[in-house]
Amino acid sequence: MAQNVDILLGKLTYTRADYTALRAYVQRVPVQTIASLYYSEDSPQVEQGLERFLLDMRTDLIERCIENNPAAAQALQHARAGGQITLAALEILIRVADVPQAVPKRSDPIAQWVRPKTANALKLEGVQTVDGLMALIGRRGALWWRGVPRIGAKRAAVLQAWLQGNEHSLGKLNVVTLLSDDELVRVDLEFHTTAALPPLARLRLPPELDGSVGVNRARRHSDIFAHDDLAAVTAYLARFVDRPETLRAYTREVERFVFWCVLERGKPLSSVSAADCAQYRLFLQAPSERFIGPKTKRTSPYWRPFATRWLSPESQHFAVRAVMAMFKYLVSRSYLAGDPWIGSLPRAPHAIAATGLQLPAADLGRISPEIWDRVLCRLRVLAADDVEHQLRTALAGILLIGEVGLTRSELVSAERGDVASYALDARRKALRVPGTKGRPRDIVLGADVLEALNAHWSDRGLDFWSGGAAGPLLAPLIVPPVGSSQRRHGLLSVAGYTADGIYKVVRKALRRVAKDLVVTCPNDADELDRVSSAGPRVIRALFESRLRSAGAQPFDIEQILGRKTS
Repeated sequence: MAQNVDILLGKLTYTRADYTALRAYVQRVPVQTIASLYYSEDSPQVEQGLERFLLDMRTDLIERCIENNPAAAQALQHARAGGQITLAALEILIRVADVPQAVPKRSDPIAQWVRPKTANALKLEGVQTVDGLMALIGRRGALWWRGVPRIGAKRAAVLQAWLQGNEHSLGKLNVVTLLSDDELVRVDLEFHTTAALPPLARLRLPPELDGSVGVNRARRHSDIFAHDDLAAVTAYLARFVDRPETLRAYTREVERFVFWCVLERGKPLSSVSAADCAQYRLFLQAPSERFIGPKTKRTSPYWRPFATRWLSPESQHFAVRAVMAMFKYLVSRSYLAGDPWIGSLPRAPHAIAATGLQLPAADLGRISPEIWDRVLCRLRVLAADDVEHQLRTALAGILLIGEVGLTRSELVSAERGDVASYALDARRKALRVPGTKGRPRDIVLGADVLEALNAHWSDRGLDFWSGGAAGPLLAPLIVPPVGSSQRRHGLLSVAGYTADGIYKVVRKALRRVAKDLVVTCPNDADELDRVSSAGPRVIRALFESRLRSAGAQPFDIEQILGRKTS
């Protein structure tokens, strides 16, 4: 099906006679009288059907006003549906006729220039203004439209052409070029905030910073045959290749530490001292500006090691632990002579919070069980609509995380074949989860979870209860028309979500539900704001909290979650 690219609001081309005719029409003057008073018999307006023309004109003007003028929105709230236009609304429409044709400005609301459905899709991505759209394109690059609902490649091309066609008033549109996979970028001390920072795997350092002559290098033979710091770090991270989630988390923290050593301290990793380690703790509380950037692809020139200006106490605690583990390993393999972190124990999260670090309420606050139950109830109501396939997918994912305790990686790797009768009660179904370190665990699935899974499978055109049912528990109904997705789903007969994919599905659903509930529950706006920013990790923490409140023993909680609990 071809994509409709008529997404821009056209220029106003109505004449004074058109506005006068519309005014007469809303005052209930007969159409025949209007035609004889203001138009000739061969006028295009009359030939195409005058009443249809006036109705379309009214709708067009209302569409422009209702998105950009709060007063107009209130006055015209019934008019767009075909109701009677009041005198106040009529005056608004007349004033529209007197406004000269504008040129777009960066501060203009995006809804002033594009049609409502497109504007709403962009607003879901946080784009409220023309400047916000230009920033989004500049941040994500040529494929900025990926993941934006209702904006495909063709509509994206129309929007970019419109922005580029108005450079005289908007300025130049910067569409970044992503780095190639095999490109190495040299990082030196002349680094500035607009320069590209490459991920660790493609980083190349100058000789004075690569650690080949670091002051803390061991003088005896190293077991890992590393000639510089990057080679040593790569050898350390290679230990986690069979644990993707651990590898990703440790790579992120090691990456941050390497950049901090080079760019903030001006020394290689193998030359840091105990004083440097103490400074890194302070740095984690408030990373410097050049380390912070928007969340974007790692191949983008706008990528930075940090996506926020602060880290929670838990994140700081983990960052220090990850770096300490790396140093301990490098010393044990005779790459480093000594460990500068010895005697510097990672402070517990509650101790970090006690230092007075000011964190946003969304991080320190909690979501009450009452609000969470209300969120799930509203999500079930919205997901019951026949067309809400994505919400049904999100509901199944949220229940598997919040009622079963799965992590993102466990969720996307779960297969239908892992669901079987529970060993202790054949009438119930249980999901076998591989768990960490090869220790599988069986988790009983409740009726609501099985119902949500059955609905999701029905959307996929499959029978969840069929004896030969197979495939991932959750899978996208539509494969995005982009190279990586097409290749992934082309290699597998049925491919499930990636960890990042299910994260986006869950986040989007929670944002929508929170936005819906805040209208009817304004007194809970603060807590609903925390819901809108919550993700799988928060949902799983809520599950653990409910287990504790129900009186579950620590050992039982560890068995369910598959990890040690604090």
